[in-house]
Amino acid sequence: MRKYFIILAVFALFIGCGRVGTQNDSLDTLSTNSSSKDNFDVIVKSQYLQNSSSYIKQGHYSLLFKYSGNSTNLDGVLYENGSNYSSSESGEAKVVIDPSSNSITNNILLLLDFSGSIITDSSLRTQLKTSVKYFIDGVSDKNVKIAIYYLNSKETITPIISEPTAISTRLVEEIDRLDDSYFEGIIEENLISTNLYGGIIKASEIACNWVGNCTSDVLSTPTFNNDNFEFASVAVFTDGRDQAAWAEKSEMIAVINKNKSLFYQAVGVGDADKDLIEDISSDAGIYEEELNADSIQTVFDKLTIWANSFYEARYCPAAQKGSVDIKIDVQDNGGVIGTIEESSVSLSGSDEFRCDL
Repeated sequence: MRKYFIILAVFALFIGCGRVGTQNDSLDTLSTNSSSKDNFDVIVKSQYLQNSSSYIKQGHYSLLFKYSGNSTNLDGVLYENGSNYSSSESGEAKVVIDPSSNSITNNILLLLDFSGSIITDSSLRTQLKTSVKYFIDGVSDKNVKIAIYYLNSKETITPIISEPTAISTRLVEEIDRLDDSYFEGIIEENLISTNLYGGIIKASEIACNWVGNCTSDVLSTPTFNNDNFEFASVAVFTDGRDQAAWAEKSEMIAVINKNKSLFYQAVGVGDADKDLIEDISSDAGIYEEELNADSIQTVFDKLTIWANSFYEARYCPAAQKGSVDIKIDVQDNGGVIGTIEESSVSLSGSDEFRCDL
């Protein structure tokens, strides 16, 4: 099961004042001091990224990491070849930690389980709609875009909002349109079993189209637009297990393992298979054993924390030629929460260098 995720780890060199960036394939081996089921994860794959439209954010490397702890003041302490550089120093080497809202966009496909006990219970489906709206509100200022689909026993998944949007009012309006008659129509069609495996496969296909070919062996470059890069996630909420049998579990797991450009987050309540919630999730799954209004709100509160947990570390090397061993201790209020390490990072060889941090 793939647990380190997607293409975004942009440990990338931008062009600045004549400095020419080069592809650094050795950066596939970025590591952390924690497992992928803990709070701190580094995205593994590096890419050479060229953005010649301006000098903004050029002349440095950049990488994306996820920290799901209760961060208050993230900072980085940089070591080059064993020498320490604090991010607060004015020396040549620098590292800056920024929240994701400054530089990246997470396009989330939120896949809701509209089968089983929730949609046949008016109070639970009301709470589900309320929780989704709280989630939208909780990520509305974090460069998060959301598309919303639902699954039931059909082979396909059904869009509520088919393309990611950051317009929270539109998202809320569409959720409010899911009135009782809408759910009654689904129940009358007798579509109350769960195509969970097939639904996740279909959601993956849709999200892959947002970022290009995310199933290839060679990971694609993140999409750049005005110095931002975008990635896609599939977040699935379910209270049940697969009963429709449109696809096998092994097929779903194979798709998840192959999609290196997607991040998966599963949230489950009630009768949801806890082990499956973990298997789907690129990181730790979100799960509550009881199915009630409070538990639905709890899992969406945790989903909000997850959606806001992506950060960018930007690094300027002190040297311009040769190679360098890098270690960055990511700290929260002085305590180390994770470590990023890489050996023999090749530098461009240019005498000119510009650091825009």
